[in-house]
Amino acid sequence: MRASNVWKQPRAWLVVVVGCVLAALSTFSYLVPATDPEGHLHRLPLILVSEDEGVMAADGTKVDLGAQLVRGITRAAARDDRVEWTVVAERADAERALADQDAYAALDVPRDFTEKSLSLLTAGSSAERPALTVLTHRGVGGMAASMADKAVRKTAAKASTQLGSQLIARAKTAQKATAGPTATTGRAADPTRVGAQPQSAAATPGFLALLHDPVQVTAQQQPLDAGSASSGGTIPLYLAVALLISGLLPASLLTMLVDARLGYLPLEIGPRRLLKPVVGIARSSTFLAKAVIGAVMGFAAGAVVTEVGLVSIDFGAQAPGRLVVFCGLACAAVTLLTLALFAVLGAPGQILALLVVTLIGIPLSGGAIPPEALPAGPDALGQLLPARHVVEGIRSLLFYGSDASQVTTAWLVLGAYALGSVLLGLLGSHFYDRRGYRRAHEHELTLRTAEHPAPEPLPRPSS
Repeated sequence: MRASNVWKQPRAWLVVVVGCVLAALSTFSYLVPATDPEGHLHRLPLILVSEDEGVMAADGTKVDLGAQLVRGITRAAARDDRVEWTVVAERADAERALADQDAYAALDVPRDFTEKSLSLLTAGSSAERPALTVLTHRGVGGMAASMADKAVRKTAAKASTQLGSQLIARAKTAQKATAGPTATTGRAADPTRVGAQPQSAAATPGFLALLHDPVQVTAQQQPLDAGSASSGGTIPLYLAVALLISGLLPASLLTMLVDARLGYLPLEIGPRRLLKPVVGIARSSTFLAKAVIGAVMGFAAGAVVTEVGLVSIDFGAQAPGRLVVFCGLACAAVTLLTLALFAVLGAPGQILALLVVTLIGIPLSGGAIPPEALPAGPDALGQLLPARHVVEGIRSLLFYGSDASQVTTAWLVLGAYALGSVLLGLLGSHFYDRRGYRRAHEHELTLRTAEHPAPEPLPRPSS
């Protein structure tokens, strides 16, 4: 037979169509989540800390510019559902929320915000620019970190502009109040009064420019004692990709070697082709044998991947021991899922596993694009796939500790995947056995016993 004879077969070209469909599907799964994430952004969780104590004015009224700033931010957020601000009273509450993965970033309005803001209206060395602090967490990475930082800084810039308008109005009012009494009675206004401003300072161009943007924005990342790895929150995604691929490989390798050992597939190594006699074994027994070995192989592969990462890179992991166990379980669950799909669907099961675990699962995992920036449909699908829970579990164990709620959810979901895969493989293969769908015809089967080490044909039933 020549190659041209194969080319003439229509079915031989069906694989080209299948390959094109898979390529289009994988491209679609990667590009759709990355298309206009800003437009799909909804309810990005942020924290607003309102600590400003305000100051008492000369007339006995309280001036609280920080509270006004907080009210302005929350009113604006109510009209725009792209971000969701949660107001807390203490900075410790914001740091706790970041540590619990309840928000991506926080904006801290300090206790002396009003005092420093009004100090800009008084002449002397006591004037100091008010500050807003952007609080972030090292565990937030990828597009989530950039979106949160952009949203918080944009809010801070707008708040600075609004505060500047208020201060300029106060400066002009104070300037008129100072000029009036001076011109009529020759007495200057009390410079210690809140809002008082000497005319010479108010007229300075640099002073007016400062009032247009009076707030300085600083940044602080939590935790302060993190590891030296600069990639921060992007590490869980890369580690999850390595784990998912490492879970697929043992299943493919195990299927090839076990089926070759049982005589159902030839084993080709270079120019050599080994084909052993077919061994009579039920499908359910074959799957059970593969599942036990595959679980051990998958767990070992996941543990090795994690240990290599911990040794080669200073992650600053919060729970390294549990991280190794978790990654081992995640890898074993992927291996069992692939073996179950192999048992039920045959060779197409490997393609389906590749789609579910990597080609579709990774783009929807939330490791690169946060779930808040995904369309509703892909986001719901991503919650059902193992990749998202692998990423969330790794992120929690790396940066947040083993008590995070995301870790518990990830343990349960991956455990359900592992158990469900075993049940699916056993029930599917048992069904095939009951219906008589054997992997080999009767004349291909051989019987191996201790008395007959050489393969011996099975006896055929007498007519």
